[in-house]
Amino acid sequence: MSVWFRAWRWGTVLRPFLVIPTYRLYPYVIIGSMANNILPARAGELVRTYVLGQRYGVKKMVVLGTVAIDRLFDGIALLAIYVVVALISDTNTLLTYIAVAGAAAFGLITAVFFTAVYRPQLAERLLVSLSRWLPRRLQDTALAASRSFLVGLEPLRRPEIIVGVLALSLAAWLGETTMYYILGLGFNLDQPFEVYLLVAAAANLVIALPPSQGGIGPFELVTREVLVLAGVGASVASAYAVALHAALLLPVIVLGLVFLWLVQLDIRRVLKGDDDGSLLADAGRPT
Repeated sequence: MSVWFRAWRWGTVLRPFLVIPTYRLYPYVIIGSMANNILPARAGELVRTYVLGQRYGVKKMVVLGTVAIDRLFDGIALLAIYVVVALISDTNTLLTYIAVAGAAAFGLITAVFFTAVYRPQLAERLLVSLSRWLPRRLQDTALAASRSFLVGLEPLRRPEIIVGVLALSLAAWLGETTMYYILGLGFNLDQPFEVYLLVAAAANLVIALPPSQGGIGPFELVTREVLVLAGVGASVASAYAVALHAALLLPVIVLGLVFLWLVQLDIRRVLKGDDDGSLLADAGRPT
């Protein structure tokens, strides 16, 4: 259910460029999630960017801009959930401090995105300055790709899209948290729903830029520590964290591989960029 909401959200972001039904985007979101779970550095975002760009003839850096909005609002929704729950509930003081620090950091990231959209001249000057650090043969291509990426951020100019994307982001994470809660019932954790909201928000914010595939390790650590702070025994919390992550990863990996086979995509070619469909190859063509 949460993946369906994410596909719906991505379709909302893509609407200024092309209209794609949610059921058609759903496999691409699954493929991207699957690739994130088995590849480092969130390479799944590049994979779904590549697939959509190839299938619908949209500049891939524009698509990557829409994916960046997708991830931005995931962070905003998670941070909003975390801050609200941490501040209004009787939680550990450390969690409150983390919430405030996270709000400051993510507020800065959000400000950068909106500045790039509403101050295009400033963004252009910054891009030109940064491109000068690259070898001359790459400067024009990198600059064109960066400009296409900024075009992909244009949906941030439309308030109705922002409201819709935020609502769908909250719906997606509430849906996923319900799964956390149901699994918690199986472990007899006896915790209220807001504790699972804290688990979902804290664990997924920590793995936003994961040091390992699928965030394996940091996800379990944060999940366990939040539950221990809520009064759950360490051994039970550890077992729950492992089971929860397995329940999140394995079905998506299996389904993603099935969809990958159906679309006949070779991930190795995408990551190598050794064909004319790579992310930078079409930077100069019209959107």
